[in-house]
Amino acid sequence: MKLTHQDIADMIGSTRETTSATISQLKKEGVIMKEAGNFSINTYLANNFLNLL
Repeated sequence: MKLTHQDIADMIGSTRETTSATISQLKKEGVIMKEAGNFSINTYLANNFLNLL
């Protein structure tokens, strides 16, 4: 399923700008990786990230 940043923002009740910035931050920190148009999640880093919130 292809989703735009706007689609994701709409699903979570956020703005496209905030969603794009958060996705960029998560990619920079290695929490998510984009490979061949698909995202994968490093669950260990994702848990650490969420515990910081």
